[in-house]
Amino acid sequence: MKRSAEVHSGRLTEVSLRAMLAGSAGLALPVSLLFWMAAVAMVVPSDRACGLFGCLGYVFLAWEGGRWAALVLAWPLLHLLRVRPAFPVALGGAALLVLIWELAAAHADPLPYPGFLLWFSLFGGIPAYALVAALTAPGARWATRTIVAAGCVAYAAVAVPLLPQVLIVLFKPL
Repeated sequence: MKRSAEVHSGRLTEVSLRAMLAGSAGLALPVSLLFWMAAVAMVVPSDRACGLFGCLGYVFLAWEGGRWAALVLAWPLLHLLRVRPAFPVALGGAALLVLIWELAAAHADPLPYPGFLLWFSLFGGIPAYALVAALTAPGARWATRTIVAAGCVAYAAVAVPLLPQVLIVLFKPL
């Protein structure tokens, strides 16, 4: 009876909202990183100065520096989104992101489609921060945390791999 009372009292909603807000931070960080990389690509010198592979080296440098800056900016962003306490979520989400990045760097052969691990390394922060927010929710029962965490893992398994196809359909030239 106590578990159903917790679900009906809104505690499940609170933990879900906390996970959703943390996932929003996991989305805002790579989107801002993409804008940073685009800005670097527009500012770089002409093609003559870029060498054989074009100006991709500058974009790569923006990725390398920007992803570590995103980890540092996660705590203030989570705090701004009112995810409290924000520090454990930022720390745990950063650990999961580094794990995702290392997995993407170590495996050249993607699982479902070409570019999957690159895509997941970019947008893996959404389920990573949401999962850690669900697992570190203060005052929540483990059953509630497990339900929300399972939803985060299901999102990571289903939705993140489908994002490129959704974007292709949405932004297909008319």
